[in-house]
Amino acid sequence: MSPDSSSLNALELDIFWKRLIAIADEMAITLTRTSHSTLVREGNDFSCVLLDARGRAVVQSTLSVTSFTILLPRTVQAMLDVYPPEEWHPGDVVVTNDPWLANGHLPDLTMVVPIFDEDRLLGFSGTIAHLPDIGGRQLSSAASELYEEGLRLPITRLYRAGELNQDLLRLLEVNVRVPDQVLGDIRAQVTTNRLGAKGVGELVRQVKLEDFTKVAGKIQKLAEESFRQAIGTVPAGEYSAVVVGDGFDEPVRVEARIRFGNRNIHVDFTGSSGESGHGNNVPFNYTYAYTAYTFKCILDPEMPNNEGCFRPITVEAPGGSIVNARPPAAVSARHTVGHLIPSVIFRALAAVLPDRVPAESGTPLWSFCFNGTKDARPFSVFPSFNGGQGASCHGDGISCLSFPTNASNIPVEVMEVLTTLRIVEKRLISDSGGIGAHRGGLGQRITFQATAAEAVKVTMFSDKIKFSAFGISGGGSGAPGAVLLNGEPVAQPKDEVVLKKGDELTLILPGGGGWGDPSERSKEGLERDLKKEYVKNP
Repeated sequence: MSPDSSSLNALELDIFWKRLIAIADEMAITLTRTSHSTLVREGNDFSCVLLDARGRAVVQSTLSVTSFTILLPRTVQAMLDVYPPEEWHPGDVVVTNDPWLANGHLPDLTMVVPIFDEDRLLGFSGTIAHLPDIGGRQLSSAASELYEEGLRLPITRLYRAGELNQDLLRLLEVNVRVPDQVLGDIRAQVTTNRLGAKGVGELVRQVKLEDFTKVAGKIQKLAEESFRQAIGTVPAGEYSAVVVGDGFDEPVRVEARIRFGNRNIHVDFTGSSGESGHGNNVPFNYTYAYTAYTFKCILDPEMPNNEGCFRPITVEAPGGSIVNARPPAAVSARHTVGHLIPSVIFRALAAVLPDRVPAESGTPLWSFCFNGTKDARPFSVFPSFNGGQGASCHGDGISCLSFPTNASNIPVEVMEVLTTLRIVEKRLISDSGGIGAHRGGLGQRITFQATAAEAVKVTMFSDKIKFSAFGISGGGSGAPGAVLLNGEPVAQPKDEVVLKKGDELTLILPGGGGWGDPSERSKEGLERDLKKEYVKNP
């Protein structure tokens, strides 16, 4: 490869790009293999990103959680405001979990390591990972302000020129329930970030590259141009929609007006609900991330994500609204509203892009945090569960595969080993997908039974209990969800319950919406329905 970044031909640039992606993927493998918690090791609730010297994303790992990849560059740019480029040194590690600077709630720790070639700052290696605990009430929608939700870490150095900040680690250790897991995951992030920095440094030296940021700019420009071309395929105009979610005490309204023109997209969330008195508020960074990601999925899904993909997208939301909450609003459950953002965009564009927009999935993602003790040791396990995916013009929705997040389920065997819970049942729910020419994916039914004398506290993040996943282009709605304690509906399925020995908690996850007129379902589709008991003959 040529050492002159300005003379890289298309083939050389493509090879360089793919090698960077391989480095990011190696980071992801390292993080999953060295982490201590199920959230990262089993749930893949993390992201690995390589950035240029200006804090702009160049590549992400294949396994990265969707919103994290878009958020991490915004965090690095905030870090550069605190620590300008000349104040970074080899061996530095900088962290924060501030919801308004980083990923929207306190458990997600953003960590960044500078990449140096001798004394040249080439760029940054970054990760975000969901820690198993950050103190406070433990993840809970019921919190009324951020101070209840745990430790808020400002942008600060975990390592300064290779020297560990022991005081910061001790502060975390005495404020979390499972310090061995939390500190273990932090060390895994450090190892992963350093691996990424080493990989990029070696690559740059190997090809004798003079200016990594200049090459990164060329990669970003290619992605930007690809995305602008995709935007140009949508008729210019304004499209709007409203979706309603369960909320906490009352339903939540998310309203969006989308304007296409001049190969740009602008989204205005004016009209959405005001801030909530509970933990389902969304900081603006998270709103932007899920807005941008949704358009990427619809318009240009094949182009690898980087900063250039999102330059054509601007977003505004009134300060003090539920999609632009202000400190110190509680934000632990920000995904229960943030995951509705793709839904409102889908609904707004369904008429103009019927071949690209799917029906709504059984989202938001259901996350339940189980806390207790086993063999005199505390456990804190935070599994995620998926409802059915929405159908599209391309086919039926996939069962138990939610959207927009891509966090994975924690296996039954792992749950039973780590906790005092027994999984009584875990099965698909027949007929829960919305009918249509293509049916929605099925939801699932899961029952946990407490088996020990020690109580288990469960904090719950559920939705689509009052409002089902909607269908598109004539498709039917999916079945709603439910949370049952010993067979009876839980009064507030976004609050907490305590399981005593013998108690059973049952989660009934919602199905996805259907796509198209049910009368147009193919003969093959009807045969599949009968064989697998997916939906009744429409």
